Parts: sequence; C-alpha cells; structure tokens
Amino acid sequence: MVIIFFALIFAMLMFTFSFGAYSMNGINRTVMYIPMEMFQKNVYVLEKNDTSFFYFEEIKLKNDLTEYFTRLEKYTNDYTLTIMFTNAQGKLDLSLRHQGVRITVNATAYFDYNYKKTMFYHVGESNE
Repeated sequence: MVIIFFALIFAMLMFTFSFGAYSMNGINRTVMYIPMEMFQKNVYVLEKNDTSFFYFEEIKLKNDLTEYFTRLEKYTNDYTLTIMFTNAQGKLDLSLRHQGVRITVNATAYFDYNYKKTMFYHVGESNE
C-alpha cells in the first residue's frame, strides 16, 4: 500500500514538472523565434540626395508585436511586453523615425518561475 502511495505521488510530481517544462519551452520558443518578416514589412525608406534612410513604422510594428505575443497566453496568463523605440545604437530616440526597437518580455511560468528576455532589433543605412 505504501508503494502505491509513493508511486501516485511520483506520478503527480512528474506530471507537474512536465507541465512546467512545457510552459517554459513554449514561452522561450515564442520569444526567440519572432518572424523577421514582421520587422521587414514595417521598415520604410526615406531617400534624400542619393542616400537611403531606413526606419521602423512605430504604430504598425507595435500592433504586430502585441498581436504576435498574445501567443504567450497559451503558456501563461501573467506576462508583460515592453516595446521601446530607439536609435540604431540602442539609445532612447525621441524623433519620429526610429531605427531600432527594444523588446522586453517578462513572464511568470509554472511554480512562479520568472522569465525575462530583452531583444534589440535595428535597421541599417544603405547607399545603394
């Protein structure tokens, strides 16, 4: 009888830990594999004097990223998404033409494990 009790406890623990691993892997996959097309379709080109200046369209990119990260709701109910537009060097940019975006994701997975990841994407200049 004691062996059955311990087997039942062991089975419940295995189920709990496997669900926690499933949640963490899902959060990590969602964050790490953001489609690059999302950024590419939101890049605008300003041409002036044979020089091209590339920048992100802020509102559309923010909406696309917010919609993409709703996938996290499959794995956790507690997440925050912070999107900050910067210049190409990663510093805060108050202009209307942003060359970089910093995305920070905070999520709480199973057993109150905190997941935090910050990513930086930027567009470059081209003289083609």
